[in-house]
Amino acid sequence: MKKFALLSLIALLTVLSGCQKNEPHTFPEFYLDDPLGNFLAFWDGMSKNYSFWGYDTVNWDHKLEYLDQITDSTSEEDLANIFNKMITHLIDHHYGIFANINGNDRVIVSRKVKENLDKIIDVFENGYFEFAVFNRLSSSDRNKFDGYVYGTINNNIQYVRIPGFDLSLNLDDPQYAQLINFIENPKPNHKGIIFDVRHNGGGLASDLQLLVGTFTKNKTLIGHARQKVGSGRFDYSPWFPIEINPGKKFNPLPVVVLCDNVSISMAEAFTMAMAVLPQVTTVGTTTFGAHGPLLFQNTTTMITGSRSFFLPNGWRVQLAVEVFRPIWGKVLEGIGYTPEVLVPLDVEALYNNGSDNQLDKAIDLLK
Repeated sequence: MKKFALLSLIALLTVLSGCQKNEPHTFPEFYLDDPLGNFLAFWDGMSKNYSFWGYDTVNWDHKLEYLDQITDSTSEEDLANIFNKMITHLIDHHYGIFANINGNDRVIVSRKVKENLDKIIDVFENGYFEFAVFNRLSSSDRNKFDGYVYGTINNNIQYVRIPGFDLSLNLDDPQYAQLINFIENPKPNHKGIIFDVRHNGGGLASDLQLLVGTFTKNKTLIGHARQKVGSGRFDYSPWFPIEINPGKKFNPLPVVVLCDNVSISMAEAFTMAMAVLPQVTTVGTTTFGAHGPLLFQNTTTMITGSRSFFLPNGWRVQLAVEVFRPIWGKVLEGIGYTPEVLVPLDVEALYNNGSDNQLDKAIDLLK
């Protein structure tokens, strides 16, 4: 039974290899909701939809060897463990299998993603920026809302803490509009601006133009991208440029961007885009490594979509839709962007007295 199903799958893949599809691929109807059917649907869905074949060193064909571990009595827990082994070394850092096992929700991620997430520092999540950083700002010019913290340090350095990117959706909100006004309109005595995207989980790609455009007078190339557009493993679109246009206003100040290992997705795109500009210095530690977005958008038809797919048992497999290559020429998915000035965070000092050596370095660069 198992060998027959495998031969049928291989035959089907041969037929479909020449088919081009722009829609996300879902499991064929003949995959049953049983251990074998779910395994084959997973393997097939990955083969057709994963965006990093050709960049990832994982040999997906070899993963068919796990068929030997699949029996009629394989439990959902067993299946989750097998999938976990199969994806251990994948480089897609947006990747996750969203499963419900015996009534409990679980997200299965690659080993490196788990290692990075395990490094989250509690003090960042438990009000540090609501208190310690806020208190570093000049008392006459400090603001906070929804995790955003902004104002001036020493009355002459602009500081903006961005916890996640959702600015472009909220410009009608007076608090967001006030923050954008602060970024776009420095005072004559301001020496520079610090953007802090440490422990930032990402967000809207449209914020890239909104923010980075404020710091360039010319259209600026920040990298190239290509999308997974078909069922074949190497069905990619041509590389297309990712460019930033000048914003409505120009902030001429020197800039420091603070990033760390939990600067994820849009936080990384923002950091790398800013790093292209000559007046920007990046400080901190290497970012998370999730550079391929989860959604693609056809700017002509305004159709959006993803490469995610579902298994017969209802589990969802989340995948990035693009390969992003910064102007430096190397795809950094699963690797992360390394800032120009490496400054590991002194966690002990942060816990003991609220001292932030990364922020101190950023301030020193703008004095």
